Amino acid sequence: MTFLLKKPSRFLQLQKLGFPNPKLLFGIIMGAGTLFIFNIYYDSSMPETLKLAQTAAFTTLVMFEMFAVIGSLSISPFKKLNPLTNKWLLGGVALSILMQLTIVYWQPLQPVFGTVALGIAEWAKILAVSSLGFLLMELGKLFLRQSRMANAEV
Repeated sequence: MTFLLKKPSRFLQLQKLGFPNPKLLFGIIMGAGTLFIFNIYYDSSMPETLKLAQTAAFTTLVMFEMFAVIGSLSISPFKKLNPLTNKWLLGGVALSILMQLTIVYWQPLQPVFGTVALGIAEWAKILAVSSLGFLLMELGKLFLRQSRMANAEV
């Protein structure tokens, strides 16, 4: 499908740099982080905690994806991120977050999606865990770039 793109996929560029299947690695990080958040809030002896745990896990997964999109703006590590370089992407991220907030906080949708409102403490944990994927992705880019530069000097 890359023939449809104007530029090669960022993941393909990372694979060319020697990164071992970045989609799989990021998927494992996302899954582990989402399960971690679920386990923080779910207590099997208290069934009423299930909806909060599910809402927090669902929101964590969405935020992981939003951070992944922001991280995909550049193949360079910790490059000055300017989301305004792609206004369509910024609009998509903003719309996705708005939809998530609507699903979590608008009472007519809460029974449809089985969600409950999240507090500031929950959001702090969700953002801390989901941004970890972004941080690890950026560190991976930095490591690969440095190892590539070191191999070029030899």
